[in-house]
Amino acid sequence: MIWLWGMQIDDWMDNMKQINKPLPWLMLWSLMLGVSTGSSADNKYKAKSVDTPEVVGRLYLPTDHEQPVPAIIVLGGSGGRLNQVYAEQLAKAGFVVLALAYFNAPGRSSTLDRVPVETVSQGIDWLLAQPNVQTAGVGVLAVSRGTELAILAAAHDPRIQAVAALVPSSVAWQGQRGSVAWTLGGEDVATLTLPPAGDQTTWQRAQRALQTNQATQARLPVHMINGPILLVSVEQDHIWPSTAMAEELMQQLSDHPHEHRHLVLDDDHTLSPESQAQLAQPLLTLFSQLAAESTSH
Repeated sequence: MIWLWGMQIDDWMDNMKQINKPLPWLMLWSLMLGVSTGSSADNKYKAKSVDTPEVVGRLYLPTDHEQPVPAIIVLGGSGGRLNQVYAEQLAKAGFVVLALAYFNAPGRSSTLDRVPVETVSQGIDWLLAQPNVQTAGVGVLAVSRGTELAILAAAHDPRIQAVAALVPSSVAWQGQRGSVAWTLGGEDVATLTLPPAGDQTTWQRAQRALQTNQATQARLPVHMINGPILLVSVEQDHIWPSTAMAEELMQQLSDHPHEHRHLVLDDDHTLSPESQAQLAQPLLTLFSQLAAESTSH
């Protein structure tokens, strides 16, 4: 059995299932975007599995666009599953979307350990080679531990020009089994280790770790992202202090030339259907800038 921060992975995955279920908030997306809430049978998008040596995931293609449209990569959290709800709805909004697997998939690490940051760039290479995909810039949406990968990738790949980080981290945390979660250029990315469990909660241990010198070394380079950034944290996060970490990211962005915004929701780490509904318009606004940027060139 794999353990993560004092929880069995099976328990963690049960907590995260809500993110990947079809939820009532799809109705709001539909009203806003003018599409129905059905599956791909509504003809708003088509989806297919992707399994190549470089890329594993699921591709979503809108069916009502003949001209090139912006592309978005969607990253899940520590459960290791594809984040399909956001991918489906962004595809219905007219984006080409790749729900990308970065571990727990064929040809990938079975756990979140020593995952190459370049996995995202490989996904972009593959995605931009698909028909009717705009090449001016790519967006990334990530949740929970996927936000670490999203920020690291965006900081080192200028093709990523819009990032949405939901319940984000401001640091690179340890791996699920080992001490390192991410590598870049074959080298370990500096990570922050949780102190021993003792009688403290996961949140308390994370908060303690963030006060150490090691946290400074593990800080994510969000200021290097080449585009607008949307951070979404929650006030009742039981996993880690996402609001405090989002504020840390915002401090790094004080001189950032692009738009950056932090939304704080009254919710828990898994994000309720109501909270996900609140995010529909901010996400659409963020990623619509990719299309606007394309037309300005």
